[in-house]
Amino acid sequence: MPRLRSRVRTSFPAPYLAQGFVTSRATQPRAATSYLGTLLKTPIIALIVVLSVLLIWLPRKSVEAELVIAAPPEVVWTALTDTDGYAEWNPIFVNVMGVMQPGNELMLDMKLEDGRTTQVTVTVDAMQPYRSIQQSAGVPGILTAHHEWRLAPLQGGTLLVQRETYRGVGVLFYDPAYVELLYLEGLHNLRQRVTGR
Repeated sequence: MPRLRSRVRTSFPAPYLAQGFVTSRATQPRAATSYLGTLLKTPIIALIVVLSVLLIWLPRKSVEAELVIAAPPEVVWTALTDTDGYAEWNPIFVNVMGVMQPGNELMLDMKLEDGRTTQVTVTVDAMQPYRSIQQSAGVPGILTAHHEWRLAPLQGGTLLVQRETYRGVGVLFYDPAYVELLYLEGLHNLRQRVTGR
């Protein structure tokens, strides 16, 4: 009489497999791999979420100065992109080395509140001719500065805006109020340089 082979160990109703009561040998490697992948991904996802929240909620401060200059944007733009001439009108960036082009780095001698100067490396992020110049510097999370020149044509002149936004934990210990005063002084100096009055 032939022996009957039992299939109890390898055959289970689909609902049991679907609900996880029984795991077939064929599904074990895939399940283990999937679980391991989830474990590896979870810390990475959590880190990304935490960093995103920190970037959103990091302290920030900003300064801004603006002035109407009786000259067309093309003339003002020429003065802004002439790094050799900064020493003649800019009271805070008293010396600029480098070429003002997107992707370039500029070396700036920046005047501090106590009168001393420190050297800062700035990256030219983007330039829209006769419209805007975007620059950035600093260490992300610690203290960064995003600097922007904006030019808007007006009848008989140009509205020039200089704005800088600071982010990072260093903002808690940094007061940029003196920067705003020097920015406004610089705009008046630039107007004098461009228009002669």
